[in-house]
Amino acid sequence: MAIEPLPFGRVGARTAVRRQLDRELDLVASAVAMVDAGLARRVTVSSLRFGAHLLDASRRMTVGKPVRVFPLYGTDESRCSISVERVHGEQ
Repeated sequence: MAIEPLPFGRVGARTAVRRQLDRELDLVASAVAMVDAGLARRVTVSSLRFGAHLLDASRRMTVGKPVRVFPLYGTDESRCSISVERVHGEQ
């Protein structure tokens, strides 16, 4: 498997950031789907580079579902984990 070179320049950097955002949002969407389907009571997607920026979009995914999304901040302020859990009292 070849390792892609790091993008340099404005367009390359924007593309790399957009891809990373999409990947991280996809991970959160999968966590929401797991909890919503009852496959887990809580799923934490750890150490996201753009976790804090994805909170609003992540919360919009849960509208109408018995799950909630909340951030978990650690000592490393450059990363944020997102936890998805079933709302108590919901089956």
